[in-house]
Amino acid sequence: MLSFNPTYRQSYKVWIYTAAKPFSENQLSGIAQLSQAFLNQWESHGTPVRGGIEVVYDHFLVIIADDCDGHLCGRAQDAQVRLVKEIEEFTNCSLLNRMLVGYRDNAGEVRVASLHEINTVIQSTEEPEKMIVFDNTVTNYGDFVTRWETALENTWLNRLLPTPHQ
Repeated sequence: MLSFNPTYRQSYKVWIYTAAKPFSENQLSGIAQLSQAFLNQWESHGTPVRGGIEVVYDHFLVIIADDCDGHLCGRAQDAQVRLVKEIEEFTNCSLLNRMLVGYRDNAGEVRVASLHEINTVIQSTEEPEKMIVFDNTVTNYGDFVTRWETALENTWLNRLLPTPHQ
């Protein structure tokens, strides 16, 4: 489980982007520079957006923002997508592919598979309902910290579980 960053409120908006391969040290350094430059100028309705950008487990780009009680303007949200596209170009890694699923293998290592491949992984896992996956559908920081890394049975992926034969 992730530790809660006390500078972020549980209600802050979260966007999670998955890379198929782990970022290299050079990529991580470049992402940090691009992220800092972005955060220094990110605004909503002319007011600086409070938040942050983190790379978690070298595979996940996480953008966190105070959404001002649901009033984060569309321009500010579009700006974070433009940043993600800029990071994609810099790293030559796709981050906007929502068909990627992160999970932990039997050794606890973070892996990423396509939605098609994850079905095969699930079917070959001894206790698939207990398989740890990263649920990128979480939308706020509180859920990110407590529910993002969870058992497959607690996510939308549970529909891929084998049905017991009766």
